[in-house]
Amino acid sequence: ALIDWSYELLTQPERMLFRRLSVFAGGIALDAAEAVAAGDDLDRMDVLDVIARLVEKSLVMLDVDRARYRLLETVREYAAEWLESSGEGRTVRDRHLLYYVALTESTWPELFGPAQAKALARLDFERENLLAAHAWCDHADDGVELGVRLVHALKSYWINRGLAELFYRLAVE
Repeated sequence: ALIDWSYELLTQPERMLFRRLSVFAGGIALDAAEAVAAGDDLDRMDVLDVIARLVEKSLVMLDVDRARYRLLETVREYAAEWLESSGEGRTVRDRHLLYYVALTESTWPELFGPAQAKALARLDFERENLLAAHAWCDHADDGVELGVRLVHALKSYWINRGLAELFYRLAVE
């Protein structure tokens, strides 16, 4: 009831961003929020302002040390229900998948050079989102291709982190 009350007080852009942030598992980097949640009636340049208002209203949490946002799990589930009822769930999840495919493919070369530690840390922060993106491949258009690209780009990461078994399980799926 409390979350319902808070949701009813939100402006339309705040509701839209709140719903769309529910596709993120774990934390949310600002660039990811801008890429995934912007669109239609929410401009990419407005995401920071709107997410700051959601933080002020305690619907989104800010992890200052990691410069990341997150939703408490119960709040995320509530927002996900609104996302599905809005009819934009598939579109936002597709953007989430495409964002993480692009992120992993752009990070892949860094896993083999002097920027390796930074690349590994970024992927560590995104691990839950990477798994969520992979899980969506079963439902996405071109999901097979995108899933293969995601798994391929992450192969070295999983092995480097001692998670080869997880890599194998994802590759077989």
